[in-house]
Amino acid sequence: MLRGGLSRSTLVGDSVSKEIPIAFANLWVLGSLTFFKNAELNSHIAPSDPPATAKLGPSRFYNLCLAPQIIYARSKLLNALVSSGAHQQLEFQAVGSWWLCKTTAGAKPLNSLSNEETSNPEQLKAGVSLQRIPSSREDVFGDATLDVKSKRALMKFLRTMMQEESSDFDSSHEDIASFSEFVGDTMKIPSALHDPLLALSLLRESPREAIPGVAISRIRRHLVSIGVFGAGFAAVTPKWGGISEIAQVGCRAGAVGGATYMLGRGISRFEARSATDSTVDSLDKTQYEVELSNGEKIKTRCIVASEGDIPQQGLPEGLLEASAGPNSSRGIIIVSSTLEQLFPPTSENGPVPACAIVMFPAASDTDQTTEIEERPPVYLSIHSSDTGECPAGQCVIYASTAISDPSIAYPILDAAVERLLSAIEPKGVVLWQLHYNQSGLPPATLEPSSETERPGRTTNPVATAKKDGIIIVPSPSLDLAFDDHLVDTVKEAWAWIVGLDLNASDDSGEGAGDRFMVFDRPGNGEDEDD
Repeated sequence: MLRGGLSRSTLVGDSVSKEIPIAFANLWVLGSLTFFKNAELNSHIAPSDPPATAKLGPSRFYNLCLAPQIIYARSKLLNALVSSGAHQQLEFQAVGSWWLCKTTAGAKPLNSLSNEETSNPEQLKAGVSLQRIPSSREDVFGDATLDVKSKRALMKFLRTMMQEESSDFDSSHEDIASFSEFVGDTMKIPSALHDPLLALSLLRESPREAIPGVAISRIRRHLVSIGVFGAGFAAVTPKWGGISEIAQVGCRAGAVGGATYMLGRGISRFEARSATDSTVDSLDKTQYEVELSNGEKIKTRCIVASEGDIPQQGLPEGLLEASAGPNSSRGIIIVSSTLEQLFPPTSENGPVPACAIVMFPAASDTDQTTEIEERPPVYLSIHSSDTGECPAGQCVIYASTAISDPSIAYPILDAAVERLLSAIEPKGVVLWQLHYNQSGLPPATLEPSSETERPGRTTNPVATAKKDGIIIVPSPSLDLAFDDHLVDTVKEAWAWIVGLDLNASDDSGEGAGDRFMVFDRPGNGEDEDD
């Protein structure tokens, strides 16, 4: 089964109140593939008599996600799942170690390979080594590869990150141009550790291109999440299909509440009916007649859709401005190996993680080709069979890079997987792979506060557009970690639909927003005997 992320599905029905029927057009999971394109599928032919793990199993054994994301322990999403009771239907697993895949002496860096070199087996099997990235005090002290000077610099950096909010950083380090300059010149951290630190931020840029304030806030997000659910790990991933499983649980909960789902349907057209129309309830100010892609027609007071899932014809003037978002190249690769080395226990007596992150750094400053110098890093998110996404003895690798050109990106993603296998499991083979482009919002939106000020402050990239009963939510984020702004977007849309002022509060001091994702129903976090 191939599923999307937390960004789309087709939901038509009653939500929040029986009095407010709402049409959600491809908003959560299993809906149209508007944001995905340029797909290339390759199913490899296994040897004539392979072992069971070296061949694909039945399709029902696989639950793959088109836009996988990890969830940090401090995420607003987890709080919303607990308050709603939806967490009872989910099983989370630890995201374990972060790794840096480095080339050894004489080997050419991954992002420096030409298209011809990415198809050369000798280049792909060139010397690479894995470095586990320290992200806590215990990791730093226990890392035998670090000298005393590096350990002191890292400890100072970790203390600074834990004590300094990103807003304080922006105000006190506005003159710093790049992340490399901050960690190198200000924190005195050796250049060899710049890439490992940036990997904790999951940013798509190289250290010299990353905005310091954005990188710092993301590294801090990682650090403050360590230990929340257990020692040694900062993030989790849902079992049975990753983050898309959360959308599945939400759909089931909606169905219990009276919602009606029409999967695999989109909006072909819609038409506003005014209150003077005899077919419109006199209590309605506006009502829409929506024609779905299968020809069925429904009536609704509100339509919630993402930009690519609703026809622009008929939209209120000024509601939607056409905008081309960035692309990310992705790959889903199934391999015939457990890659067990990547999943050490998170701590002594800690859980064995089901997900690990591997980063191939951006091209170095010494590369001669300008095009290659600008190539961003490659991230591999490796999911073990414990996630329920593949059979035992295999792994699913989700590869990602900010390179948008498929002719360049796809071979580089393949080369990253081959180099990882050569470093850990030379006998492992690729059984199946899918490459595609995903469009959406960049992980961070930046804008200067004046024409003369250097950009560096983050803004909310997921504000909704609302007018005349239509809500346009932003494209999904390309971030490799769940973007909490999505929770804010849903909360804003919910408040607008039900007519609540999020800034208002009642006599008891409880704000209207405090009721968001809080449901009073049996079994919602309470003992059944109570």
